[in-house]
Order: sequence, then structure tokens, then C-alpha cells
Amino acid sequence: MPDNPALSCCNKADCYPTEVKYVDGSIYAKRREDGKYILVPPQKVEHNRDNPDGRNHLCAPPPNVSDTVFCFALGGAT
Repeated sequence: MPDNPALSCCNKADCYPTEVKYVDGSIYAKRREDGKYILVPPQKVEHNRDNPDGRNHLCAPPPNVSDTVFCFALGGAT
């Protein structure tokens, strides 16, 4: 997790490529299970690791758990 590097935020179950939108300077990522765009807190955006496939990735629990974001990687592909 960007705000707690001692903890891992991702695994194959909770991390996936996603779409994003910007609202008033904030990033919202689309949750795959229900299509809801959830707010990505700035401290959850990864800045210190490369994104190998160039796509946006959201690591979050399913909607029946919470709207929490574990971590988020902003894609760089064009």
C-alpha cells in the first residue's frame, strides 16, 4: 500500500485493470463487480513502482464489503 509500504495491497483476487474518471481533480475508479466509480484517496495512488502494462489498476474489496481502496496504479498508456 502506498501509504503503508510494509503491507501488500494486491493479489489476483482484488486487483484488476479499470477505467477512471476525474471529478474536480479527484480520481474515481470503476469497480468491476457493480460498475460503481469509487473515490481513490490521494494517499492510495502508487507513485514509487512502475506499472508494467500501462493500464489503470484498482485494488479494492467487493462492494458487499466496503468502498475502500487498498491501492491504485494510474496507467500511462495512450
